[in-house]
Amino acid sequence: MATLEVEERIPQSAEDAKRVHTYPLIKAAARFVKENVDKKFGSAWHVLIGEDFGFEVTHEVNNLLYMFCGGNLAILVWKCS
Repeated sequence: MATLEVEERIPQSAEDAKRVHTYPLIKAAARFVKENVDKKFGSAWHVLIGEDFGFEVTHEVNNLLYMFCGGNLAILVWKCS
């Protein structure tokens, strides 16, 4: 798992994010993660799940999570209000 600029509260959401393998469609998994982080930490969160992508995002300080789960599946979660 790789994380960048993550507050202590975010890694718990990483545990939720690891459940993406229970969803057959990545879009459904992204929706699941977004709904959960919005519910736990308020709105304005964005989620990207997939393999082989680059990113450049503007985010609030200490509100970005980037991790790999199950090999090449990457999960990017960030907040930008």
